[in-house]
Amino acid sequence: MIDLTLAQAADRIDKLLATLESRTLDIKRISDKHKKNSETVCAFANLAGGLLALGVGDAKDLRAG
Repeated sequence: MIDLTLAQAADRIDKLLATLESRTLDIKRISDKHKKNSETVCAFANLAGGLLALGVGDAKDLRAG
């Protein structure tokens, strides 16, 4: 676990939101569709790993606003 200050965390979140989703980054909002999240975790586990950001709106929706 990495301890971050609030400013460091905010900076990392801003950078994450500016990044396009890829084979190693998937951004999901929290919903009742847990199966999709599980599929993403399994896909990352079967490949080279990745980052799953939960609790964030879909990246394409955030950029549209």
